[in-house]
Formats: sequence, structure tokens, C-alpha cells
Amino acid sequence: MTSKNRFSFVFLLFVFFSFCTTQAADFEIQKLSEGVYAAIAQPEGKAVSNSGFIVNDSEVVVIDLHISPEMARMLQEEIRKVTSKPIRYLALTHKHRDHVGGTTAFGLGVEIISHENTRAVMAADTAPAFRVPTVTFDKKLVFHRSNRTIELLYFGRGHTDGDIAVWLPEEKILFAGDLYFNGKAGVMRDGFLRDWVATLEELRSLSAQTVVPGHGPVSGNDGLLSFQNYLTDFIRAVKVQVDAGKTLEQVLKDFSLPKYKDLAGWDDWLPGNLTRCYNELKGEKK
Repeated sequence: MTSKNRFSFVFLLFVFFSFCTTQAADFEIQKLSEGVYAAIAQPEGKAVSNSGFIVNDSEVVVIDLHISPEMARMLQEEIRKVTSKPIRYLALTHKHRDHVGGTTAFGLGVEIISHENTRAVMAADTAPAFRVPTVTFDKKLVFHRSNRTIELLYFGRGHTDGDIAVWLPEEKILFAGDLYFNGKAGVMRDGFLRDWVATLEELRSLSAQTVVPGHGPVSGNDGLLSFQNYLTDFIRAVKVQVDAGKTLEQVLKDFSLPKYKDLAGWDDWLPGNLTRCYNELKGEKK
């Protein structure tokens, strides 16, 4: 190969990989098992939250939709690289817009599934920037397909009052939504913290081999335990302050939990997290 040809070849490779990097900058598709994929939001990207999709016999089930129609359309493009089967169902793990903002990118023929509490909140929005769920359930909804079973499960309150998880028992893959933040401090402002710890215990009892969090990288079942321990330690530390008679203002000023200060989002989310936890614990004392 001549120097000129070598330069041209290297340049084309650079252009190709630059293009691929740009396309994958917002989220990365990871194949978890045959027909099961996670779309993991990348740092500083526009997807913000994780998503996933499951290719069945005759249709595709999508789990969460990132934050915007733009990101949802990008996800559709990635799905089309894998299969031409139609997208029939969207499963929303909870109500927050970084997970439901992409619903408007899908046609009215696509059923949107959520817990009944999630739909109630979304339906009450006076200026919705999303589509309201068309199918709801209370405790459990099951898809029986020839190649797999898909279970949508509600174990109780946690990050919100309507969080569901998507469980594939044959593959032992769990899509946990925002019940699980991996490597991040977690957003507690709409949460029920003590219930959240109990809900995580239920998720752990499934003994998943692969867990897709709402935010952060894919992990094993041990990741759920780490996040559960963090929530437990956080609640315990705030309770010490409450039992000492400190006001919320004093707690906001003085609170420290060095073991977890390096979690992503710690500083940004701490005021809201402390406020929610403090008020929950004070309510317990009334």
C-alpha cells in the first residue's frame, strides 16, 4: 500500500468511526441475551435515562423511552437494525419525564403499559408532553410468548408510588427502572424511602443475573444490594439528625455521609433527597 493510499484508508476509518461515535454518543445498545437489549444512556448524552427492548415471536416490547421524541426515534432506528417486527407495546417503569418523554414518537396503535398509579398522575397533567398509558395493572401483568415469559411486576412504592420492574425469568434479566440507580445518588424527591428499601428486597429475591438500572451501567444482582445499603445508610443518618431534634435547615447545613459523597449527582440531588427523607421521618414521629 502506498503512503497516499494508506493515508486515504486511515482517513476513511477515522471518518467512519467518528460517525459511529456520534451516533452512539447518546446511548449504547447492549445485547443482553438473544432478543433482549438495553439502551444505556451515555454520560453527557441527550438520552439521560436507560431504555430497553425485547424482540418476541411477532412483536417488540420497548421498556421506557428516554427523555424526548428525538431520542425515542433514535431508539426506533436502533431497533430496526435488529428486527423488522412491529413495536406493539411500550412498558413505562414510572411517571418521570426522562423515561416517558419519548412516547409521542410512537403511533396510536402502540399500547402503552404502566402501573395504575403512574397512569393516574400522567392523566392528570394539564399540559402533557407525552402519551398517557392505555393499559394498566395493579400487581402483575404477564406476556406469554413461545420463546419467553415477560413479567411486569409491582412490589410497592419506591422511587415513586408506581414503579414497576420488567422481569424475564428464563433469561434472569431484570429491568429495574429508577428503583435502581447504579453508581448514582438516586433522586428521592417523589420517593417513599423505607418502602423503597423493602421493594429492593423483593427485587433482589428474584436473583437476577443481569440488572438494567434506570440510570448507570448494567450490573448483576449485587448492584441492587449496594443501592439498597446506600438507601438504608442514608435513612439511618437522617434519622439520627431527626432524633436529635434538628430542624430541616440544620440538617441541610450539617449533613454528611462521606462514604457516598462521590456518587454521581450527590451534590445536586442532596437538598431534595434530604428534604424528602426528613419529612418522611418526621411524619413517622407524629
